[in-house]
Amino acid sequence: MKRFLLALLLALFVTVPVENAQDEDTEAEWTFLLYWAGDNNLEFRTVQNLRAMMELGSNESVHLVVFADRNPADKDKRGFTNEAIGNIEDFDGAKIFYVKKDELEEIEDLDEVNDGDPAVLQHFVETAIAKYPAKKTALILRNHGGGFKGACYDDASKHDCLTLPEIRSVLAATAPSVGGKFELVGFDMCLCANLEVAHAVAPYAKYFSASEDLAYGSNYTLVMNRFMEDPTMDGAGLAKAYVDAYSEQHAKMAVATYSALDLSRIPALVKAVNELAKVADEGLTEQGEEAWLKIVEIQSQSEEYGTSGGKSGGYHLFDIVHLATDLQAVFPETDVAECAGAVKKAAQAAILKAMHGTDRPHANGLSIYFPVESNKAAQTYAATPFAKENAWSSFLGTVTGTAAKDETPPEMAESQCDDSELDGKDRAKVSSTVTGKDVDEVFFVISVMGEKDEIIIGNMPVEPNDKGALELDWDGMWFTIGDAKSNFLCPVTDWEEVNDAHDTYLVQIPVQVRAGGKGEWIDVTIMFSMDMGKDGIKGKFESAWVDDGEMVSEFDLEKGDKIRPVYQRVNDDGEIEAVVVENPEDELTYNGPGTILVGYERVPEGDYKLGFVATDYSGNYSDSFVAVKVK
Repeated sequence: MKRFLLALLLALFVTVPVENAQDEDTEAEWTFLLYWAGDNNLEFRTVQNLRAMMELGSNESVHLVVFADRNPADKDKRGFTNEAIGNIEDFDGAKIFYVKKDELEEIEDLDEVNDGDPAVLQHFVETAIAKYPAKKTALILRNHGGGFKGACYDDASKHDCLTLPEIRSVLAATAPSVGGKFELVGFDMCLCANLEVAHAVAPYAKYFSASEDLAYGSNYTLVMNRFMEDPTMDGAGLAKAYVDAYSEQHAKMAVATYSALDLSRIPALVKAVNELAKVADEGLTEQGEEAWLKIVEIQSQSEEYGTSGGKSGGYHLFDIVHLATDLQAVFPETDVAECAGAVKKAAQAAILKAMHGTDRPHANGLSIYFPVESNKAAQTYAATPFAKENAWSSFLGTVTGTAAKDETPPEMAESQCDDSELDGKDRAKVSSTVTGKDVDEVFFVISVMGEKDEIIIGNMPVEPNDKGALELDWDGMWFTIGDAKSNFLCPVTDWEEVNDAHDTYLVQIPVQVRAGGKGEWIDVTIMFSMDMGKDGIKGKFESAWVDDGEMVSEFDLEKGDKIRPVYQRVNDDGEIEAVVVENPEDELTYNGPGTILVGYERVPEGDYKLGFVATDYSGNYSDSFVAVKVK
């Protein structure tokens, strides 16, 4: 009832009569609709992108119509702005604009609305289509994305977003007005090059564009230049133009991904996934633990998206081609391999074009949800059209159900150290043994001991040998992160191997950032590409992200930003909590690319604990540590 009343009120607020803006004989090639839900920390990008579109403006071939919502937050807060946009003064709330050359024509002032309300999206689409019809219509959603979890989060409405069922309902209601299908529906945001999203959109659109992994958004000067130069292009051409523009813009971003899909191929892919799920589920029932271990190991070794640089996130999205390829290899000459081959073939047929950075070598263009442990996203996933209509959700239930029954952690022997006091160039050989059929990851962990607690400095991956033996020679050194003036011990929390041959990792480092060196400190995760090869350790800053528990969103570091470390503390009760080092001498200053560097230096004198932590595929863990004094 509430959303019905909102839709009614929106209709009453129309300030310009909705009428056909042109003669039938001069129908435009395209109406390009952009739903920029900027009532969040992406408000500044809404302003930037509108200005970029105004550089070209609409013409007789292309209508550019934009929904732009803004946030009232102060301009000093990162991601927000109080600037005018061309001829339009700063405003709060949402407006619909017709984009002209160097000018915005206000079609409607909607005041404060919820960008996550499907009634708002539907009103925008219906208004624009009625006033500016064309031969082809594109709808681009721009904001924060969460794959199957939804899109277009509104900060002023308690992070409400458009769910996949809601997006599908809007497309179903509006597609008849554009000839039955939109030429293109795009998600210019994180994580939405996802089969569950594409499946929701496929009945009502021809083509699709989005990013598999976390995304920094498209440069609309680059997109519009490609589009306006050839307005006769179809949806496939426009989807590919998005990929090309993103590739040009983020060519040096190692985790960049973007892809274009042919949605007419999605039903065949969904059918193939359905068959694979049935066969794999039957195999799990018949073969039990043996088959389960093989499947979850494939998942563990696959490229995952939306984690900010490790496997601690809650999206559990994996490239579908990569998964299918590994299933073929692990289950050769079986029904699983045959079905996986069909999935791979169907997915590759649906992917028109894709780009990926060096740290995303297996990003072929389309992901699928694949958790091993049950998580809080399960209920949201169950409500998606894909989960309701496909056997994949049943297969996932079997996988996660098996994991839930396993409460036995890996067995780990007591850690040993051949030198408990390090002086000068001494090295301590730390060793242990881990056993268990389902060992997933093992990390070497270092912490410094205080009077009442211990501070975990960080971890790094260790590979047990074929007998489970663990061994690491520690030289009293650890990673540092610093600028030209100071540095601090690097609180590494996650490692993701991206290139085994070159020993390259994507590393996650928790910090706090003070925008411009003033105001509040913000919890941020920064990601480095770490080359651990024979030529020594080389670290390169890649990107920064904020995870507020609801979504992961990009954070743009700017010159003058202050950075300080966030470590984990173990108190007397064994509880782990975050601890911030509030020492101005430990603050770094970001002054542009290449100013924040990773090093490797000797740790300060003191008492340390060294050891190993092993986790299995079900999330159980065991650990073992030994004391070492550094002199």
